Amino acid sequence: MVVQGGFAGRDGLRNKRSRRAALAALLMTAGPVALTAAAPAQAQDAARSFDIPAQPLANALTAFGQQSGLQVSAQAPLLEGRTSQAVKGSLSSMQALSQMLVGTGLTFRMVGTTVSLEAAPQAAGGTVLLGPVRVEESGGSQSAANTAATDPQRPTGPGEGYVATRSLTATKTDTPIARTPQAISVVTSAQIAAQAAQSVPQALRYTSGVQAEQRGVNTDGEEYVFGRGFRLEEYLDGLILPDVSYNIASYEPYNLERVEVLHGPASVLFGQAYPGGIVNLVSKRPTADPLHEVQLSAGSWNRFQGAVDLGGPLDAGGDVLYRLTGVARHSDSQIDHVETERYSLAPAVTVRIDKDTDLTVLGNVQYDPKAGYYNFVPSQGTVTANPNGKVSTSLDIGDPSFDRHSRTQWGLGYMLEHRIGETWTLRQNLRYTHIRDSLDNVFTYGFQPDLRTLNRYTFTNHESLGQIAVDNQVQAKFSTGALEHTLLVGLDYRRIDYEERYGSDFAGQPTLDAFAPVYGQSFTMPAYSGDEDVGQDQLGLYAQDQIRVGKLDILAGLRQDWAGSTDHERISGQVTKQNDSKLTGRVGAVYSFAGGLSPYVSYATSFQPTVGTGYDGSAFRPTTGEQYEAGLKYQPTGLNAFATVSVFHLTQQNVTTPDPDPTHTGFSVQTGEIRSRGVEFELHAHPVPQLGLIATYTYLDNKVTKSNDTENAFGNNLGKRPFGVPRQQASGWADYTFDGGHISGLTLGAGVRYVGSTYGDSLNTFKVKASTLVDALASIDLSGMGEALEGWKLSVNASNLLDKRYVAYCQSASLCAFGLRRTVLGSLAYRW
Repeated sequence: MVVQGGFAGRDGLRNKRSRRAALAALLMTAGPVALTAAAPAQAQDAARSFDIPAQPLANALTAFGQQSGLQVSAQAPLLEGRTSQAVKGSLSSMQALSQMLVGTGLTFRMVGTTVSLEAAPQAAGGTVLLGPVRVEESGGSQSAANTAATDPQRPTGPGEGYVATRSLTATKTDTPIARTPQAISVVTSAQIAAQAAQSVPQALRYTSGVQAEQRGVNTDGEEYVFGRGFRLEEYLDGLILPDVSYNIASYEPYNLERVEVLHGPASVLFGQAYPGGIVNLVSKRPTADPLHEVQLSAGSWNRFQGAVDLGGPLDAGGDVLYRLTGVARHSDSQIDHVETERYSLAPAVTVRIDKDTDLTVLGNVQYDPKAGYYNFVPSQGTVTANPNGKVSTSLDIGDPSFDRHSRTQWGLGYMLEHRIGETWTLRQNLRYTHIRDSLDNVFTYGFQPDLRTLNRYTFTNHESLGQIAVDNQVQAKFSTGALEHTLLVGLDYRRIDYEERYGSDFAGQPTLDAFAPVYGQSFTMPAYSGDEDVGQDQLGLYAQDQIRVGKLDILAGLRQDWAGSTDHERISGQVTKQNDSKLTGRVGAVYSFAGGLSPYVSYATSFQPTVGTGYDGSAFRPTTGEQYEAGLKYQPTGLNAFATVSVFHLTQQNVTTPDPDPTHTGFSVQTGEIRSRGVEFELHAHPVPQLGLIATYTYLDNKVTKSNDTENAFGNNLGKRPFGVPRQQASGWADYTFDGGHISGLTLGAGVRYVGSTYGDSLNTFKVKASTLVDALASIDLSGMGEALEGWKLSVNASNLLDKRYVAYCQSASLCAFGLRRTVLGSLAYRW
């Protein structure tokens, strides 16, 4: 149980055997004097104001977590029937907790910012054994102490059910989400599993402010995710992932512990980024407790998949831990002739070098010999009427005799942390990523006048990329009078080198009858029209201070970026260089009221060098972004729940969007400025341990407020709404696990996703209809059926259960993407 977040999740219900205790019991709380005297010197943290009345212990510990900033973890049954003592006055966190626990018969140990409770050992006859409180300073961030802890609410942990209360993404420090002045969404491990997400965009389906599956049925692994109407770049464990041309990193969600979204500008810590926010993927880390799972899955379109997840200590002392996850799968797809195949392996090792130094090495290898297809269809017959009828949602506009797509991706990195005393923590996070992508495809650029015959062209693209990213951090925790500081200073660097050869051929390629397709035609492989060798650098220096005074948290940060690129076009011999620099910042404040309400305000800016040229060869200008945000976070006392509502006003200048000219496929134009303003609401809750709830709502008012192309052959987009951005979105998910009787361990769940209508092009000439989709879950823990089935679990998930035909989005009259039809996936898992 994580007291600060509420009561234990459903894992405790599904196992007959109680979970292993988080930490060894060390002290019976006989009285505040005994506890304080026994604590080591480093545990005597700075005094702060506490005001917690006597009440049920679970509620009191929630209040303690909110007022102290510490995370409190305990088994739920341990707290039942116990009442706390009142705590009031200026005390250290250790003193306050000691006073609160008088007479409860509980002990605690502190690991960094996590406090774990358990019953104290007793001698014969029930006499309580008194011992010292153990305190292990972790420095507050990505240490092995946090990584290996059994507390699910650690900032890189799985969360408690569908609720996460701490995160590293917004601040790069272990900070309660309730005390962070910016909206953060966390998709926990339990949510990924319950909804059987098969990609990162699918994991984000029930996330406020996010347009997760704009590309719909496309299976090419390019994870385009949008937030607040802007593209969101992906990070892995806090380091940016490659995103150049077709070299877009794609990660298997089974290998992830959680997926986080930081809404709004993130440049102050991460450098160049779009203003809508970022997606941070958190890898599964080594575990202190043994973990073993194998899973077999089968489903729609002949999908067959196997997965394995192993972890635990490699030595008797628990100083070396490991984790190994892997996935292998093969599947057909909704699109005729299109297959996907993937082999993924992600090893990780954590080494406690000494009591102050931890090293975690993370690797991943992913091979997609059949990497899917980039399949777009025209709007006529999909969104708008076509006299020939409706285009099939399984139509392959390419040809299996020509289409080929493969990708290899691997990465290796480490996280090194060293603590110096009580104040200082040094960290270095580094990762090298390599991607090689090979694509040969037949595409369409629209119907002929008969609205039946598709014009087609061939395209070839072969590229490779290498990226190194490193982030060096120095963190200091100290006080100046009544002000408590967590100061972070960092220097990060990123280098990308990639080569790309590409070409297209529009002349004389065979057409296709969209309503009676014939395949196996002869196509011409295009000659290379581009051969580029590109290098990009980014260097950033940043500083951030998190200041706490009483119940007020203030966050302020600045960052200076220097970014450059060199593009050598080897066919023409042209060399294009671009250098940019920018100062960005963020400031915000949160006030934590009793009862769990935390209003906040913030201001943040962003900067994104825009590398490349338009169709006419002119270089793009960099973009800048600016956001004002206010909101309210709610973490109710005694309930495992978390809710956020936010309002924001965001602008981005010098925006690039796809060129509306169908003959300029693959090129972009800059329209000047886009304004995004709106409201987001998100709730994750377990009102009772058996019941899981998720609810979201998003209202977006996006508009082009400045345009460089107010008058041209294609029209005027000034004042128009960007394509693919719905005005409203909403989603809800609920599942219930039966506990008792003949159906004990049975879980039934359902979800509804609504995506409002969008415009299908930048000129707003036509609309894509709104869609409402239903998802469902049925699973059963087979352990209750006998000892032979202990650890077995069977589950069935259905996405788009009612098999609704819909279009996910369009970006022009010739480029629309169907959404996924009904998909069913059954899985059998064994844990031991």
